[in-house]
Amino acid sequence: MFLFRFKTFIAPIFIRIIYYIGLVAIVVGGIGGVIYQSSTVYFEPAMLIAAPFAIIFAVFLWRFMTEAWLVIFEINDRLGKLVDRG
Repeated sequence: MFLFRFKTFIAPIFIRIIYYIGLVAIVVGGIGGVIYQSSTVYFEPAMLIAAPFAIIFAVFLWRFMTEAWLVIFEINDRLGKLVDRG
Protein backbone atom coordinates (compact mmCIF):
# COMPACT_ATOMS: atom_id res chain seq x y z
CA MET A 1 0.00 0.00 0.00
CA PHE A 2 1.87 3.01 -1.30
CA LEU A 3 -0.43 5.40 0.57
CA PHE A 4 1.15 4.51 3.90
CA ARG A 5 4.78 4.62 2.78
CA PHE A 6 6.37 7.93 1.93
CA LYS A 7 9.17 6.67 -0.29
CA THR A 8 7.62 8.16 -3.42
CA PHE A 9 5.53 11.27 -3.82
CA ILE A 10 2.21 11.33 -5.60
CA ALA A 11 2.40 15.09 -6.10
CA PRO A 12 4.32 14.81 -9.43
CA ILE A 13 1.43 12.78 -10.83
CA PHE A 14 -1.03 15.45 -9.76
CA ILE A 15 1.22 18.20 -11.15
CA ARG A 16 1.18 16.51 -14.55
CA ILE A 17 -2.60 16.20 -14.44
CA ILE A 18 -2.92 19.86 -13.40
CA TYR A 19 -0.59 20.80 -16.28
CA TYR A 20 -2.88 19.24 -18.86
CA ILE A 21 -6.00 20.74 -17.27
CA GLY A 22 -4.33 24.16 -17.25
CA LEU A 23 -3.18 23.72 -20.84
CA VAL A 24 -6.71 23.05 -22.00
CA ALA A 25 -8.00 25.98 -19.92
CA ILE A 26 -5.44 28.36 -21.43
CA VAL A 27 -6.22 27.37 -25.02
CA VAL A 28 -10.01 27.30 -24.57
CA GLY A 29 -9.92 30.56 -22.61
CA GLY A 30 -7.78 32.26 -25.22
CA ILE A 31 -9.98 31.15 -28.10
CA GLY A 32 -13.10 32.05 -26.12
CA GLY A 33 -11.67 35.48 -25.40
CA VAL A 34 -11.05 36.10 -29.10
CA ILE A 35 -14.58 34.97 -29.98
CA TYR A 36 -16.07 37.17 -27.26
CA GLN A 37 -13.96 40.16 -28.27
CA SER A 38 -14.91 39.81 -31.92
CA SER A 39 -18.62 39.83 -31.05
CA THR A 40 -18.55 43.05 -29.01
CA VAL A 41 -18.82 46.66 -30.08
CA TYR A 42 -15.22 47.27 -29.00
CA PHE A 43 -13.76 44.91 -31.58
CA GLU A 44 -10.02 45.35 -32.06
CA PRO A 45 -8.49 43.69 -35.12
CA ALA A 46 -5.12 43.85 -33.38
CA MET A 47 -6.39 41.35 -30.83
CA LEU A 48 -6.82 38.77 -33.57
CA ILE A 49 -3.12 39.16 -34.26
CA ALA A 50 -1.96 39.39 -30.63
CA ALA A 51 -4.14 36.62 -29.18
CA PRO A 52 -2.27 33.65 -30.69
CA PHE A 53 1.02 35.06 -29.38
CA ALA A 54 -0.52 35.59 -25.94
CA ILE A 55 -1.84 32.04 -25.90
CA ILE A 56 1.57 30.64 -26.89
CA PHE A 57 3.28 32.79 -24.25
CA ALA A 58 0.82 31.62 -21.59
CA VAL A 59 1.38 27.97 -22.56
CA PHE A 60 5.17 28.39 -22.26
CA LEU A 61 4.81 30.18 -18.93
CA TRP A 62 2.48 27.44 -17.63
CA ARG A 63 4.92 24.76 -18.79
CA PHE A 64 7.81 26.56 -17.07
CA MET A 65 5.88 26.84 -13.80
CA THR A 66 4.84 23.19 -13.72
CA GLU A 67 8.35 22.04 -14.62
CA ALA A 68 9.71 24.14 -11.75
CA TRP A 69 7.36 22.30 -9.39
CA LEU A 70 8.52 18.97 -10.78
CA VAL A 71 12.17 19.96 -10.40
CA ILE A 72 11.61 20.62 -6.71
CA PHE A 73 10.30 17.08 -6.25
CA GLU A 74 13.12 15.66 -8.36
CA ILE A 75 15.70 17.44 -6.18
CA ASN A 76 14.07 15.95 -3.11
CA ASP A 77 14.11 12.51 -4.72
CA ARG A 78 17.81 12.72 -5.53
CA LEU A 79 18.69 14.05 -2.10
CA GLY A 80 16.84 11.12 -0.59
CA LYS A 81 18.88 8.71 -2.73
CA LEU A 82 22.10 10.40 -1.64
CA VAL A 83 21.14 10.06 2.02
CA ASP A 84 20.23 6.40 1.55
CA ARG A 85 23.49 5.71 -0.26
CA GLY A 86 25.78 7.71 2.05
